[in-house]
Amino acid sequence: MTVGELGRVTELAVPDLDRIVMSTFASESEDVKAAASYCLGCICAGSAAKYFPTVLAELSTSEKKYLLLQAVREVITQATTSPEMVQPYMGQMTPVLLGLAASELEGVRDMAGECLGKLALVQPTEIVPIILDNITNPDTNVRTTMVTAVKFAVTGTSSECDALLGPQTSRFLAALQDENFAVRRAALLTVNTMIRSKPDFVSGNFSEENNLLSAIYVETIIRKDLIRKVSIGPFKHIVDDGIPLRIAAFECLSTILDECIDKVEPTSFINSLAAYDGENKTIGGLADDLEVKLICQPLLIKAADCFPVVVTAAMEVICSAFAATIKTKLKNDALPAETQRLEECIRSVCRTVVKLQSLDPESGALAEFIAALNADERWAGMFEAAQ
Repeated sequence: MTVGELGRVTELAVPDLDRIVMSTFASESEDVKAAASYCLGCICAGSAAKYFPTVLAELSTSEKKYLLLQAVREVITQATTSPEMVQPYMGQMTPVLLGLAASELEGVRDMAGECLGKLALVQPTEIVPIILDNITNPDTNVRTTMVTAVKFAVTGTSSECDALLGPQTSRFLAALQDENFAVRRAALLTVNTMIRSKPDFVSGNFSEENNLLSAIYVETIIRKDLIRKVSIGPFKHIVDDGIPLRIAAFECLSTILDECIDKVEPTSFINSLAAYDGENKTIGGLADDLEVKLICQPLLIKAADCFPVVVTAAMEVICSAFAATIKTKLKNDALPAETQRLEECIRSVCRTVVKLQSLDPESGALAEFIAALNADERWAGMFEAAQ
């Protein structure tokens, strides 16, 4: 780290310094590799002509692409205040990043997307059209990377980049309808960032005929086509590929509640958290996987402040979802992490119930649930502690 900070401000007279730093990428320590990547980026930023072309060349052949991309990201970040730093290398860097956008490795794709997004802030007239041209690329991986690039581009303060991206928002939002769930998840993460960083970009997309919220609500629903069985030895495990997608959707709804609550129809919002289906079964985020519940329970607390009347009206179905949660039983061979996750979820339920009590202390459904909670020796202490 010290070598990197020194190399950022002055050229160090150390022969083959870049090679020496890259040799530490073979370390077994993740901390060492991360520090080496940062160091490499710093010395490239401080002496671009001496080191940066080598790093870009290595990206095409090395197996350490993620670490090299982290170094490139550091150079691009420094170039935000000094665009001339990367201008001579655009012809070499852009094709390399586009090639890595199609990588089968998610970490490499995400880092390539971040680099492209930050590069759009440095060289918007060159990079933004490339992102636009590839947002509908036939390759799923490339589409995902480009949507990720937009997420990082909208976090910056380049008025030139904003002027190019803003009018094209509808093209990026179309990714919410993509056939591939990875692209849709990337789109949700980008929308989340866009609402916080550039709300004007999406303000016109809440109309009835072009309802951004409707597209997000769709992604909160469990989809059977994203659930698969995986064989591990003699055992079969259920894998739900839709969980990260649903988590991203609910995180997006949380941001919308913070930033543009006037666009939200309260009943539809609460229904995404808890509702009865045609068979009177509880559905919604509060009845989902534990990971999703942990997102939705604090979201309900927030919604209780925003829509107290609607939350009170939905108390029965909310308590039904909570009742199913406290009845959750893990397998005898459950890992300690699974047990901790369930306990964390029950604590969250208890905190939410305390909030609901203040909202409607006379609720019969809530009183019945609290009685069941106190009757369960596993959880009674948690509810007492939450009060």
